[in-house]
Amino acid sequence: MQLDDALCQVQALKQSLQRTERFCCYRAETIALSGGIALLGSAAQYRWLTNPIAEPAAYLQLWIVVAMMSVAMIAYEMLGRWLRTDSAFRRQQTTIAVTQFAPCLIAGVLVTFAIHIHAPEHFEMLPGLWSVLFSLGIFGSLRQMLPGVVYAAVYYLLSGSCCMMLFRDEWALSPLSMVLTFGVGQLLTAYCMRDSQESNDGT
Repeated sequence: MQLDDALCQVQALKQSLQRTERFCCYRAETIALSGGIALLGSAAQYRWLTNPIAEPAAYLQLWIVVAMMSVAMIAYEMLGRWLRTDSAFRRQQTTIAVTQFAPCLIAGVLVTFAIHIHAPEHFEMLPGLWSVLFSLGIFGSLRQMLPGVVYAAVYYLLSGSCCMMLFRDEWALSPLSMVLTFGVGQLLTAYCMRDSQESNDGT
């Protein structure tokens, strides 16, 4: 009986460490707020940038600002956690989370630059490509998140692919494309994180 009790305690400790490892670096509230910023960016585009095809530089400036605001907000939160904790484990997990997600952001910058400068005829594919690359970043970071977030990663992949396949001309760069990808995607990610956390906490 003592051996069984010890095994149960080891298993419970292992599950607790797995939950901590997966959820120590991101907060659902911050992710949801970044989705709200994407929706505000879409509203700003609808109001002030009615013809993005004729003004690709203005379109890029708008969405680069939106992306930088979201990244800065999440980075600020992660840095705050880094500074507040004395746990080497949590700091290591934060570092891993950054290194897992950073490649998709770097790839997004390089692809955007390449298309804008060297292949402007494919500019309308950018929203879909951004979404697909973002999905790869989430897939690569799943170890740092709770299991339900995989649904958000799949959503980003499918919505980005649909944008590239179905949206053409003014529809490709319309505010709707960013609402359907990053607006809904970030809110869905936040919901999946919160729902999975509550399910794990209840077990």
